[in-house]
Amino acid sequence: MQDIEDYLNGAEHGVIYFNLGSMIQTDTLPDDKRDAFLQAFSEMPQRVLWKWEADTLPGQPKNVKIAKWLPQFDILSMPTRTITSY
Repeated sequence: MQDIEDYLNGAEHGVIYFNLGSMIQTDTLPDDKRDAFLQAFSEMPQRVLWKWEADTLPGQPKNVKIAKWLPQFDILSMPTRTITSY
């Protein structure tokens, strides 16, 4: 959790928390859908925290951090952050 907290603390423009839930395995998204998200995220000044089920994310922009599991309640409960959940 410390690496996630450090990532959030270093987010000058806020953070977008992106999670498609437990019913959709993001690592099985079609390439064009994944690439569309990555293109959009790469153009944003915010950092993006993305629940991603695989170890790597092809084409991962510098402002995107992936993790197989994220403490959603803890992240969204952090009062000193600008976090947007999608």
